[in-house]
Amino acid sequence: MSEGYPSPLPSPPTDGISSLSFSHFSTPAQTNVLLASSWDGTVRQYAPESDGKYCPRASQSAGGSPVLCSAYGVSTRYVYAGCLDGALQEVDMEKGGSTTIGNHEKAVSSVCCMSSPESPWSSSLSGCIASGSWDGNVKLWDVRQPQNCKSASEVSLGAKVFGMDWVDHTLMVCTSGRKVHIFDVRKAGDLDSFTISETSQRESSLKYQTRSCALFPDLDGYAIGSIEGR
Repeated sequence: MSEGYPSPLPSPPTDGISSLSFSHFSTPAQTNVLLASSWDGTVRQYAPESDGKYCPRASQSAGGSPVLCSAYGVSTRYVYAGCLDGALQEVDMEKGGSTTIGNHEKAVSSVCCMSSPESPWSSSLSGCIASGSWDGNVKLWDVRQPQNCKSASEVSLGAKVFGMDWVDHTLMVCTSGRKVHIFDVRKAGDLDSFTISETSQRESSLKYQTRSCALFPDLDGYAIGSIEGR
């Protein structure tokens, strides 16, 4: 690390940062690439250099609406952005341009891609995206053909979605009212068909509104964070 680390990254977004995440792909060029989404309508990538510092790699517009959340697809090239106008966008970070995957009735507040703890992206659900919205719905998408993409399945929770994570066949959704929902997601025939069953629902152990959540890679538990700073 450089002297005085940490320090602000160069070329930051011009408005509030709505989400941050790191890539965890196996190839060196795609490992630990920081992804940031912003209310300025962009998604940005920062890549680590040999000296440990992070430098800007790419910045792309996600369709013009403020971006509330973002996630990597099967590589660092494709990013999925959830927007204030209810659109779910696929953004090409190398060539530029965005494609509308689908829409919610209200803002898309959370988006995640299925990952497998043993062999990332190798299961039958590889290439599938989950989006959660303030409209109270969670939708699953097969994004292999973005131009012809349609919602493969939908679950209505009746409460705003504030956080999600998806590891292997387990999908975690945190909503308003401090609720935590755990779903079992399986492929039913083709990739454009899913079976979704809720395995548990409980109240958060934290006192205030949930802000973020993450499943343990081995699915033995989960972590949640809230606006109270815990």
